[in-house]
Amino acid sequence: MDISAFAKPGETVQLAMRVTDPGGNYDWRDGDIVSWGKYKVPGSHAFGGITGRVKLIACAPVYVNDIYVQNTAAITEIRPQIMIINSTAKEIVCNILVRVVEKKNQSIEITRQELKKIKLASGENTISAKILAPSAKLWDLEHPNLYICKVSVTDGKKTIDEDDKTFGFRWFEPTGQGTDAMFRLNGKRIVLRTAISWGFWPINGIYPTEEMAEKQIRTAKGMGHNMLSFHRCVGALGGVYFAKQHPLFSGLPTNEGMNWPYQAVVRNGSERFALEVEGEELIAGAYHCYPMKLGTAVGIIPCGKGKIIFSTLDICGNLASKESSANVARKLLCNFIKYSGK
Repeated sequence: MDISAFAKPGETVQLAMRVTDPGGNYDWRDGDIVSWGKYKVPGSHAFGGITGRVKLIACAPVYVNDIYVQNTAAITEIRPQIMIINSTAKEIVCNILVRVVEKKNQSIEITRQELKKIKLASGENTISAKILAPSAKLWDLEHPNLYICKVSVTDGKKTIDEDDKTFGFRWFEPTGQGTDAMFRLNGKRIVLRTAISWGFWPINGIYPTEEMAEKQIRTAKGMGHNMLSFHRCVGALGGVYFAKQHPLFSGLPTNEGMNWPYQAVVRNGSERFALEVEGEELIAGAYHCYPMKLGTAVGIIPCGKGKIIFSTLDICGNLASKESSANVARKLLCNFIKYSGK
């Protein structure tokens, strides 16, 4: 959250936060729908709050806003995606230095790359790099080797801003689909054994101390598990779909996340996608984690004297299904046809 307009240099200000929890329960059930004013939301835990540390960061006019270290199938090759904000009104030219160091001993640098004379337009800029580190130690379950990707933005010899991100060199993928399907981590077969983390914690309920989080991992590993699933608690943010109230969604839940009724028609994983179209009316949207953006999964575009309805939902693929998902797909198709005839 940008509070630049409210926190002026030299002034004393107070930062106050209010967390509103619409409701939920204290057990494992998650099928409840909670009415919150005119909105309906999935019931979660019956308590809420600030679930992490709060930091106040003073930024330079040009600063590194985020670093996403993208792993590749080449394992020791990474492709950092660096988001830089230029809050000035004009384009600037700078150099960007990307360094990779060991987390345990940051004096050990394994590779670096300098991007010279990079033009940064006013606003948001995403810069990509390709980093090769053949001497890097791989991350796996028994050897969680970690590195830090350090990024510096410089103007000649002066450092404008810098930031870093911790990561591991690793690659996870499914292979042999349809013949001899299996999961592989760093090229070796792995059988996933998991348990659910319910997200209930001693003392405060909503989040663990570092000691509690480590104990949970060690306990799961001691039981023979090699991963944990998250249930109604934040493990990592992926993509979230939601639908607004509109005739295209007549007879279906709206003004809420596209949860159980929509599970078959929303696209997830590598198939998830949404569009950005000039002049569109967004009806159903999808958030994606990186870069954090809002796209349109169902929308309407003006075209001459008419309109075009577009959708990235998997409606056709579920029309003939014998599962309950077919009812949602058929209802959506009927709504689309009915609305088109108006």
